[in-house]
Amino acid sequence: MYVLATVVYRPTADRAVIDADSKALTSDLQGFSDYGLIVNYP
Repeated sequence: MYVLATVVYRPTADRAVIDADSKALTSDLQGFSDYGLIVNYP
């Protein structure tokens, strides 16, 4: 599953604020193992 979100602010080099809400980023993994993975970001 993927959630498409836009980075709206980067306060530091290793932090980002995105425009996704809590329902899109729930902690209920339901079998997914890659919670919080940002594709193509070092």
